Amino acid sequence: MRAALGAGRGRLIQQFLAESFVLSLAGGVLGVLIATWAVKVLPAILPTNLPRQHGIASTPRFFCLLWPQS
Repeated sequence: MRAALGAGRGRLIQQFLAESFVLSLAGGVLGVLIATWAVKVLPAILPTNLPRQHGIASTPRFFCLLWPQS
């Protein structure tokens, strides 16, 4: 659409990168929020005899290890 309106190549690339950054940041934040919520909810809905159930946690180390994956 912008190309049809006369936007230059540099402007199109700049907008594409900005949109990609915003979408990836929003997805990352949403993923962290869902993971934090799941860590609080999972122990309540899992069976009590599940091994290592008390080991379910989201720590800063966990998120730092996931960051390079994205």
